[in-house]
Amino acid sequence: MVISKLSKQLAIFVSLFIFAIEGVVFIYSYIGKEKELREIHRVLEEDIVTKTGKHFDELHPGILDNNDIKKRLQLFSRNIFFLVLLISIVTSIGVLYVFRLLAGKRINQIIQSNRHIDEKLDTKDLIVIDNSPLNEISELIISRNLMIQKIIAYQNNIEDEVKKLEEQIIQSAKMSAIGEMTASILHDIKNPLTSLDLHLQQMQYQKIVASEKSEKMEKSMLKMKSLIDRMGQYSRQSKFVKQKISLANVIRDSVGFVSSKIDKTGYIIKISGITDMTIMGDPIALQQVFTNLLSNALDAVENTPMKMIEIRASRDEKGYTIDIEDSGIGMNDETLASIFQAFYTTKPIGKGTGLGLSSVKQILSKHEATIAVQSQLDHGTHFSIHFKADIT
Repeated sequence: MVISKLSKQLAIFVSLFIFAIEGVVFIYSYIGKEKELREIHRVLEEDIVTKTGKHFDELHPGILDNNDIKKRLQLFSRNIFFLVLLISIVTSIGVLYVFRLLAGKRINQIIQSNRHIDEKLDTKDLIVIDNSPLNEISELIISRNLMIQKIIAYQNNIEDEVKKLEEQIIQSAKMSAIGEMTASILHDIKNPLTSLDLHLQQMQYQKIVASEKSEKMEKSMLKMKSLIDRMGQYSRQSKFVKQKISLANVIRDSVGFVSSKIDKTGYIIKISGITDMTIMGDPIALQQVFTNLLSNALDAVENTPMKMIEIRASRDEKGYTIDIEDSGIGMNDETLASIFQAFYTTKPIGKGTGLGLSSVKQILSKHEATIAVQSQLDHGTHFSIHFKADIT
């Protein structure tokens, strides 16, 4: 079927091409005859004048009428003009027809491709037009424009969904961190409560309220209140709110969140260079970042001889750099390449969700900050976070 269609199209094209060539040859031959006739007329007139001294019209009036010859030549020229015009029109129609045959198939393929893409995007907005060449081109243009619009809308929907998923990941990571902090805070609350209970027992025994013991009781109560307030603030906030904050305070508060682990025998944490560092950021979100990194560092050094964690801060003309380095078990190249992926974790089931470092990177991205990591098995891990320069 396809071969017969191509044969017909080729036959039509060859016929039109031969017709055009024959027309050109015909016109060329007639133009040559016109020139030959004019030349004969001129030679005859010159020969008669030379031999007789008179024009041929004077010897035989009407036999060789110049006006009549001119009229015939004009008529002939006019016929040639119309013949050329006719051949041009037919040739143009033939070229358009051939273009229609050759390009129509490709246009239909593009239109069908557009329809297929449009169906994939679950849209029904393509306009169906009849199969004339101009309308096919119109349909091609319209379908392309509609397809572009739908792709843009589809892309916007995907971006919205990605943002929602990012927020859900951050919230899930926050809930996981809250679980870890709950254990830490319960440990921290237990110590001042024990101290408070001892002081109350002594007061009951002595039946007096000593100022020194009263002051210790007040400090214990304030410490418990501070811990509870911080946890409540952390768990309630869900929206990202930027404000002018001290990065040093955020880091110190984060260290406080994991203090129950740090207090264990054998852990060493060094802090250096933590001075006044002012940035625009969300303090609760950044606390989540540093708490997560510190918790991971503490887990990494748990079963190592030297349980060392170092936090260093430095500043240059571009901004602040916070380095968190541990002497833990380190990571291999495969783990290192995947640690920022959501739901990737090397921790036992029930201990890690795989959302921590993924949310860390997303939070830092919202602060226009960057994070880099270097690690080697049995040689520890080094996280480096860079914030832009302070604000005024």
